[in-house]
Amino acid sequence: MGTAKLDQQQVARAVRRLSARGRYWFTRRHLFYELRRRGLVDSTVSGDAEMDRFAEVLDAYEGQHGRLERLVRPEEVPAVTAGPPLESDILDYAVRRVIVFEHLDLLLMFAKSGFHHKMVVALATADGFPAHVWGRLREQLDAGLTTTFYALHDCTSEGYGLRARLAGQLASWERARTADAGLHLAHAMELGVPLRQGPPVAVDAETVGDPKEASMLAEGSYAHFEAIRPLRAMRWVFGRLVRRAEDAGFG
Repeated sequence: MGTAKLDQQQVARAVRRLSARGRYWFTRRHLFYELRRRGLVDSTVSGDAEMDRFAEVLDAYEGQHGRLERLVRPEEVPAVTAGPPLESDILDYAVRRVIVFEHLDLLLMFAKSGFHHKMVVALATADGFPAHVWGRLREQLDAGLTTTFYALHDCTSEGYGLRARLAGQLASWERARTADAGLHLAHAMELGVPLRQGPPVAVDAETVGDPKEASMLAEGSYAHFEAIRPLRAMRWVFGRLVRRAEDAGFG
């Protein structure tokens, strides 16, 4: 993969498509898949390795052409949260529904795109970010308020395990509930997200639940949530969580 493949006009078109002309934010992996759909980047077996290479190419591209608008940059979060904050309400919710993200990139995409303005929901990651939000969530659980934590993850063996990981972390609170809102193989096929093939992996069949999906995962099939464009992804998650008329709708 070379920088010559990141044509400036093509990248600009991809950014406009992902951001819906500047309305929403996107991750590096979103951009990778958008460019891949356009035949502008190569694909490899290892998702992590290909993203490492793509990040290097993208850094070189931005060094030459300037920073891309609406690209979330999780590596800059410590500096942002320690100094000038994000919008005052973006990460500051303590409510009955929580989306727990497998990856910080996606949390930032949802937050910066205003998902929490369309649905009464808190946004957090499984490893404790943002700390003050988790603090408030623990306080409301201590107070006996029923709170449901929705695991949002990739269609990978690790992703399928996120709900069980959350359940373990929240086991000491009787009022904590967990649910799976992540991407499964069946969802990927329904949404037209192409399954990719990696090397065989160890899979906890009990955690996966469906024997066919467990077998496919073990054989190396996987899909990334960020293969879905941001607006469609947020609408899909909204549809899985929506309950009451107070939820305004997304898009």
